[in-house]
Amino acid sequence: MLLEDGYKQIDADYLKLKEQYDQIKELNPSLFPSHGNIDIDDLDVLRAMQIVAKTGCEWRDLPSELGNWDTIYMRYTVWEKKWMGEGTYDFIKQEFSSIDWDALWAKHRLTRRRKLLERQKLQKNNRSS
Repeated sequence: MLLEDGYKQIDADYLKLKEQYDQIKELNPSLFPSHGNIDIDDLDVLRAMQIVAKTGCEWRDLPSELGNWDTIYMRYTVWEKKWMGEGTYDFIKQEFSSIDWDALWAKHRLTRRRKLLERQKLQKNNRSS
């Protein structure tokens, strides 16, 4: 229920997010590179980031209307690497103030750790088979 409650609470934040995105995208469209061959709206990815940060939900529990959770997560990681590499991460954090970046970063670290453990377990099972 946390996701549903949090999802309803962000409507005002979503409007702010959309306004911020429209302004930034117009000024610097290269801040939001696509990744892979799956087309997904940048604003949906930002909204998903907002939901994960606000509710603490798992990426895989995101509403399906936003797109495949794994695609969303991968797009976030691509953006984050780009922003860190270019030194624009602080700008992004400031401009998208409706996203709790510290909470999002914490969830990202947990997800990366969980994916690594799942991969290691799978490899161990494959070796023992």
